[in-house]
Amino acid sequence: MLSLILAAALVSSPGNQIFPVVHQLRDDIRLVQLSPETAVEQMTGQAAKLHIRNLMSRQPQAFAASRSLLTERGYVPTDHFYVERTINLAGKKRDNGDIQFAYSENNADGEIDIWSWDDGNADTWEGSIYVEVYRDGSASTWDGQIDDSRTDYPWIWYRKTWEKPGGGGPKPIRFAPPLPTNGIQLVSADYQLAGFYEWAVCWRSGVLSGCTAAAIGCRRVGPAWAECFGLVCLGAEVGSAIGCAIK
Repeated sequence: MLSLILAAALVSSPGNQIFPVVHQLRDDIRLVQLSPETAVEQMTGQAAKLHIRNLMSRQPQAFAASRSLLTERGYVPTDHFYVERTINLAGKKRDNGDIQFAYSENNADGEIDIWSWDDGNADTWEGSIYVEVYRDGSASTWDGQIDDSRTDYPWIWYRKTWEKPGGGGPKPIRFAPPLPTNGIQLVSADYQLAGFYEWAVCWRSGVLSGCTAAAIGCRRVGPAWAECFGLVCLGAEVGSAIGCAIK
């Protein structure tokens, strides 16, 4: 099960490696290594579906209002699921000098889970977006519809349907939204929760600024929009998700 610890052996030579490096672990799971210590795990297909189903069983309240709202609007649930989560890679030097990495949910920092719904129009994307910051447990769920016939992908509408505040006060590490050239940045500074105020606007802006290629290539794909953007953007979705949830 994807809720259990996942492990992968990734061999890297930090002094010579050029990042990002994509490690295809399975057909529906890949690890995008952004630096010797940082990576983004991307799930599609069955892996993403099982991960989100497990999330729903653990936090059913996070999706209850979402289901009702999307159903009331006449949208139909699909099997298009997409997950991104940041991973801190724990390295152990081998005898030959290479680094062997192992990763698990226990050392991930945050995730974004996207469940696409469908109104029958390929020029729009609609669905649920769940974002969680692991370090303090804060999370929220957003529903909305995006015009994917345009390269600026404006929100047609959006609404926060659930929120769980975090605890513990300021933390020692925060995420900055990703830049097109170097992916996610880890910034040494205290942060506080932004309370997810206008999170949807911030997230959309961060995703678009982080990936011009996807903005051009993912138009008019309907329910497949989130996966298309994520697989081209290499971490822009989860990086913006965490960056917009804190200040």
